[in-house]
Amino acid sequence: MPKRVLFGVAVATATLVIGAGSAGAESTLAVLPLQTKGAVDSAVVQKLAHALDEALATQTELKVFSGKALHKKIGDPSCGTDAACLGALGRKAQTAQVLLGIIGAGGKKIDFHLVASTEGTLVQRTEVALDGDDPKQQLKDAIGRVLATDAAEMPALQAVMPTKKKSAESAEPALEPVAVGPAKRSRALLIVGIALAAVGAGGMATGAYFGVRHDQLGASVSDTTTQTAMARIERDANQAGLIANLGMGIGGGFVVAGVALIVLDVVFDMRAKATLNVSSNGASAGVVLPW
Repeated sequence: MPKRVLFGVAVATATLVIGAGSAGAESTLAVLPLQTKGAVDSAVVQKLAHALDEALATQTELKVFSGKALHKKIGDPSCGTDAACLGALGRKAQTAQVLLGIIGAGGKKIDFHLVASTEGTLVQRTEVALDGDDPKQQLKDAIGRVLATDAAEMPALQAVMPTKKKSAESAEPALEPVAVGPAKRSRALLIVGIALAAVGAGGMATGAYFGVRHDQLGASVSDTTTQTAMARIERDANQAGLIANLGMGIGGGFVVAGVALIVLDVVFDMRAKATLNVSSNGASAGVVLPW
């Protein structure tokens, strides 16, 4: 047989083998022993476990690990409903997903937790009510919903769906015309300016009071005033005059400083209110100042 023919046969054979292997690829699922919540008869647990096995057997694209085969890989599971712990068990068992069922209401319902092994996250939680006489049929009818195969053809598709969602969320929206307003800034200058002006006004008021007091003391001197009273009035008048001068001088300085700070704050506030306008395509921009 010519070499070219042999090569063609080899390529065709390899293609068929690879295609058959891909077509026969199965999803893997670790099914943990059913747990109970509250008082549930052991016979009911066994009956529901058998019914669950039959329901899982209807999923031809699913390779299930359970019972003794799973126990050899992971031992006795003690994760409860902790998704991260269940995911670790799935990775240990080398399965794509983990299924945990919790029997409740005396055997009238099963709360299923489906966990992705790689991410260690809850894929979905499904509660199946078993209110009829045939739990086998009810579990067979609900198993597609429990394994999320009703929403997607394969679990692998579910792993792709969040990625697509994230890609859509991360897509940048089209630029719209926007006006960037003033950013919030500190008004410390205004506060300090008002405080200084208030203190200065108080100092000037005190100075004015003692100025009037100084004049009143000077006017109280007469020809009948004794030397002792004259000395006391002169002392009080000098003291009042000193306080008046200090109050007016220092208070006036505080008022001037406070007004200056207030003016600076107003100027800075007006500058901060400049508006930036950007066109829809981002190609041009303009700044509008308030003066």
